[in-house]
Amino acid sequence: MDADKLFKALGYELTIKEEVNGMRYIYEKGTLDPKRIILSTYNNIKYIYADENGYDSVPITLEEWKAINKKCEELGWI
Repeated sequence: MDADKLFKALGYELTIKEEVNGMRYIYEKGTLDPKRIILSTYNNIKYIYADENGYDSVPITLEEWKAINKKCEELGWI
């Protein structure tokens, strides 16, 4: 199963944003206090972080970690 399907099974919706110096993949779920997992590149530097309601460093589940790892593999980051 590809990463996008893994995230979808966990209730996340994908938004892809093309930026001047990179790309940003935003997986988001929830409406009141949405949880987001973001994978982005900026000037060839890779960033992965999760936030909830604007606060960084929220816990992620093992299943979310598996989906993140799979997406990194698909992007050629690992």
